[in-house]
Amino acid sequence: MQGLSSAYHVGPSYFLKLTNYDGDFDKLWTYHLESLLFEYIRGYPDAEQQIQGLKDAYNLQLGFGNDRNDG
Repeated sequence: MQGLSSAYHVGPSYFLKLTNYDGDFDKLWTYHLESLLFEYIRGYPDAEQQIQGLKDAYNLQLGFGNDRNDG
């Protein structure tokens, strides 16, 4: 993401939280990653679009693709 340095990388400790959610990546996104990333980019004029782009990339990386129902 343009404008953010490597200091804004999401560390591996966030993914250790998957054990609390039986490996459910949706819950990890909803309860931890989305709010963290939003704090990083709030104040950007297109923060909502960027969060959606990050969520799309997250789901794509997990292999969920576009055929998934995100509710």
